[in-house]
Amino acid sequence: MKKNYLQIALLIILVASIVFYHTRAGEDYLPYMQEMAGTHSEITFISGQVYEASQDGQVIGYFDRQSAIGYAGPIEVLVFVGVDGLVKDLRVVKQIETPSFFQKVISKGFVDDLLEKEANSPFELGVDLDAVTNATYTSRAIAEAVRKASHNIAVTKLNMQVPKTAGFKLPLEDYLILALLLAVFILQKLKQSKLRYLTLLVGFLLIGYWQKSLLSLANISSVLAGNIPWQSLPFWLVLLVGVLFLILITGRNLYCYWMCPFGALSELLGAFGKFGRMNYKPCERSVQRFKNLRLILAWAALVFAFILNNPSISSYEIFAPLFAWEGAPVQWLLLPIMLFAGVFVLRFWCRFFCPVGGILDLLVKWRRSCSECLKSRVKRDKSKELKQLPMVSSQAEQSPQQQA
Repeated sequence: MKKNYLQIALLIILVASIVFYHTRAGEDYLPYMQEMAGTHSEITFISGQVYEASQDGQVIGYFDRQSAIGYAGPIEVLVFVGVDGLVKDLRVVKQIETPSFFQKVISKGFVDDLLEKEANSPFELGVDLDAVTNATYTSRAIAEAVRKASHNIAVTKLNMQVPKTAGFKLPLEDYLILALLLAVFILQKLKQSKLRYLTLLVGFLLIGYWQKSLLSLANISSVLAGNIPWQSLPFWLVLLVGVLFLILITGRNLYCYWMCPFGALSELLGAFGKFGRMNYKPCERSVQRFKNLRLILAWAALVFAFILNNPSISSYEIFAPLFAWEGAPVQWLLLPIMLFAGVFVLRFWCRFFCPVGGILDLLVKWRRSCSECLKSRVKRDKSKELKQLPMVSSQAEQSPQQQA
């Protein structure tokens, strides 16, 4: 009973942190506008998010603030367009991207490439802009937000013609991950567990090496925060929805054991340790003692991130340094430790520290509990129906001789 009370208390704290994240007061953008237009400029509200900037009674430009969905959530950009139709300045005033990836976009000069472009430019990756390697979603979101703001000012204030944006197309990698999810479902249904190593290899190449987009706690925190990029459908969202659907229909965590790139690497390290007779199998008592550590770490990281108003910092996984060569200092510190421990203890990170694995296993447990509850309820209903069936009269059961 005490354990149930503790779980309820932890859940309430997590929900409260999410509510706190959504109810924080909005930021005042006027200081940004005055700095961008000049200290002696006058800023006048026009409509929506559009403001007019003037100096000495002369209009010098217009501001607009728009947002687009990046990798972890919305990126909000304040754009200043001069009366000559050029983008004079812009500021990313709000974002919840993974810090290392966002800083990479800034350091590569992507924002500077947007300046002095005409307000009716396409602002599209592959057309008039180059994406930053390993930060494509962040680059695309900043460009899209700038395009929305610039085109709005160009049409409504400068009487400029803007090009039509291309329709959304599902990229090749999304089709490939859907095919992998389907293959995993079919193979486990056919009980072809030996082919699991093949799907792990495909997952390593597709999810890890190519897309560098393993499921992380930052993805889950984005969903909990309501920052779900349905319009752009990034790779991680397609993967997450597919994994959750597999849990729903199979009652198994197929991602960790059939698809996860780090899971594949962990099994390779474990095989190396076994070959060198260096593997160690912890006793069941020790495993049970630390079985909830993954969930405790995930809970603490999520609450901490929501209170600090940045869900993306919840991710402490070691995937980014390993596959993208980007990450926070704590991730670089954990990586060699976990890889070294994985040689001696099979799936050391996965079993004791991975927050995503812990959450997926918890969802599997809930799904099975719901399934068992429904089955027991159906049995009770059937037993009640049998008891309520009308009893056949004893006279009808008697033979004709007995009736005589």
